[in-house]
Amino acid sequence: MRSLQRTWPFHIMLLPAIIFLIVFSYIPMGGIVMAFQNYKPWLGITGSEWVGLDNFRFLFQREDSLQVVWNTLIIAVLKMFFNLLVPFVFAILLNEIRKVALQRSIQTLVYLPHFCRG
Repeated sequence: MRSLQRTWPFHIMLLPAIIFLIVFSYIPMGGIVMAFQNYKPWLGITGSEWVGLDNFRFLFQREDSLQVVWNTLIIAVLKMFFNLLVPFVFAILLNEIRKVALQRSIQTLVYLPHFCRG
């Protein structure tokens, strides 16, 4: 109890982050229920008919579902590969520039769009 009396301001500072996490990460998970329903927007989540795994059976019984899964996996792996490879190659190429002023200017121009997002 004594440590809580000392650290209560830190707990209060943590409260907005916890609220943000709950609102944007945990509350939307309630929508996962729609995958197991014959969802009708005018009935809502609680009024729609429960169908269990029928939606998944329908999805995976289609002849092109295996191709869709493979395409998704291939795209995900390629995105991971290139999202790691491109920054490494850029860093190595940037390191090869001898003039420090030019090197810093190019680095600033490349990273500037990351600070301008709204």
